[in-house]
Amino acid sequence: MFPSAIHEYHFVRFQQMSKASIPKLEANRAEDLLKLAKDRFSEDLQGAEARILSDSACSGFPNVEELNGPLPLIRPEFLRWIVADEEVRKFIDPRGIRIWLARVPGEVNLSDCAIPLPLDFRRCEFDGRLP
Repeated sequence: MFPSAIHEYHFVRFQQMSKASIPKLEANRAEDLLKLAKDRFSEDLQGAEARILSDSACSGFPNVEELNGPLPLIRPEFLRWIVADEEVRKFIDPRGIRIWLARVPGEVNLSDCAIPLPLDFRRCEFDGRLP
């Protein structure tokens, strides 16, 4: 092989390996986030909260379906934790924290929180205010 052909081969091979390893990396990040959440909130983690962790750990957009009933609940203290905890940030994709189709009962206090990642709220309801 000529040097340019070798370089192109390695580049293509690297791309193939990278594409294959991304889902595994994202699954590992989601597992780590889930473990942190269970340590923080005991085993009392709501289904929508687990979905937010998984969605926020991956680079793709959340796969959400239309709801026929009420929006699932996300606790305000969970929301503050995922935004403010430095350990959590290591596992969040650069696209940020994605919270879609959820309802937050009560006030979410994000005051004094440094938020270095995007917060993506879509079709969410807040019963309280966001100071």
